[in-house]
Amino acid sequence: MHESDINGYHVHVYFDQSSIDFAVSSTEQPHEKFGYQLGKVNQKPVGPHPVLESTSFFQAS
Repeated sequence: MHESDINGYHVHVYFDQSSIDFAVSSTEQPHEKFGYQLGKVNQKPVGPHPVLESTSFFQAS
């Protein structure tokens, strides 16, 4: 794979019910500053992710 084949990246923030407010604010605040795309905040396990999670997407430079 060549570098030019990479269009973007994504990260997951994992959390539990007791830390959901912190997880949401820790992704929304940088989003407001840097403008990356926020995904859903999944409040139940989804796909291969065994715990609650949120996804953020970044464009490759």
